[in-house]
Amino acid sequence: FLEGYSVWNLYNKKGILTRLLDKENLIYEQKKNKINNTTSLIETIPSFGSVIGQDSLMLFAVALIYFKVVIPGVILSVGNLSGILFSNLSKFIKNIVKVKGINRLVKDNCVLFEKIDESSKEIENYDIKIKNLSFSYGDKKVLNNINLEFKFGKKYIIIGPSGTGKTTLFNLLSKSIENYSGEIYLGDHNYKNLNAYTIHKSIGYVTQKTHIFNASLKDNITLFDNGYSELHYKKAIKNSQVDEFIIDDDQVIEKNGNNLSGGQNQRIAIAREIIHGHKIILFDESTNSLDKAKNLEMIKYLTSLDQTVIFIAHNASEEIINNFEYVIDFENGIKQKEK
Repeated sequence: FLEGYSVWNLYNKKGILTRLLDKENLIYEQKKNKINNTTSLIETIPSFGSVIGQDSLMLFAVALIYFKVVIPGVILSVGNLSGILFSNLSKFIKNIVKVKGINRLVKDNCVLFEKIDESSKEIENYDIKIKNLSFSYGDKKVLNNINLEFKFGKKYIIIGPSGTGKTTLFNLLSKSIENYSGEIYLGDHNYKNLNAYTIHKSIGYVTQKTHIFNASLKDNITLFDNGYSELHYKKAIKNSQVDEFIIDDDQVIEKNGNNLSGGQNQRIAIAREIIHGHKIILFDESTNSLDKAKNLEMIKYLTSLDQTVIFIAHNASEEIINNFEYVIDFENGIKQKEK
């Protein structure tokens, strides 16, 4: 579950993650107790062996004295040395048992979560305004004094080659990264005054390769949240075309979606976003693994939504671009134009 932490964070589901980890922790504690009990039992074996060994040696020494093979002084010295030997051997074996037990336990992750801040401000205006925004990775300037505006309900496509700052912009809008200069506003609220929980209530972010859990299809889409109606869920899998390749909602998806194609995983990610229904949705190359026909079909659906849709595409055909109301070109200086 922890490998998909970014998903729990973006969808404000860290509370559910904590519940799942509590369940895993209970199993962990049960296993730990079992190991401790087994360890205690095994530790008695070297102690018992030490007693038997020393008693046997004592009987053997008595026999040697009786038959006058050695004198009592020699036996006394040997007895002292053997006592030390058996004591150290017993400790050595006990430590081996403990180390093996601990090695099994540390395979489980011990995680300390920050306190989840679920306080949020009421957002009434979902327009986004970006003023003089700049961001750098170290000495490399990625965004330089950009100004953009996204009106609620409008559809935007951002085009341009890799490395021009498109994904960085999305990471800033989703509050996945900060430390920028300039201003970002959500309605009348400055981003710097909004916590991540508030942003994630309003803005959804579907990355190019989202995390898929080793869980059922339904749990992957709802993120283990039982609060969604069956009708809502069925609508999500239909509109995302997931129902075209999945028959059973309880079908288990392998870790990272290894038993599905890239396009199928992307459709699950889109279904996850549809069911959560954010006011603003960021799509970062989120359909690029679909074939040409399915890609266009999905774009047409996404641009028919009532929400604000902002879509990143590296290589978008005119047929794709024509579905959007605004084009933002990151290649030759960032230019925003209405189609």
